[in-house]
Amino acid sequence: MHRGAAVPDDDDSITQRIGRRITDQNSFAFAADMRSRQMWDRVRLITGRNAGTTPYRGPKVEALNQHFANISADSSYQSPFPKATVNQAKQEFSEFSEFFIFNLLDKPKPTATGLDGLSVWFIRSAAPWIAAPVSHIFHLSYSSSVVPVFTGNVVAAET
Repeated sequence: MHRGAAVPDDDDSITQRIGRRITDQNSFAFAADMRSRQMWDRVRLITGRNAGTTPYRGPKVEALNQHFANISADSSYQSPFPKATVNQAKQEFSEFSEFFIFNLLDKPKPTATGLDGLSVWFIRSAAPWIAAPVSHIFHLSYSSSVVPVFTGNVVAAET
């Protein structure tokens, strides 16, 4: 056949016969109940690519870690100065005064139930007693530049 010539549509054309043979061969080679790994192993076998995996023969991870630890050790290393955002003075802050925290706790919106599930009435009624400890926690967190992790669960119910 010449380039650009039309392919005959009859069932006896060589193209049709080759296509049927490829389909028959593939349906035999790839069973319907074949798992994914088996199928890809078969594809690699048929295409001749990556017939098998070769084991890694490079350096071990521990050797690489030890190598980089050895070359990065600097005997003249000095710790950098703390960032400007770190509070070195450990002083009291007016930002988190007991009165400021009390006002935050005493005036939430009626629908302001937080992630802890505490209702607004409970927060408002407890505000005079918990404003000082919460203020202290805020001061400690701010002065140490660490946000505390709370793991306890709090359950409050109306009586």
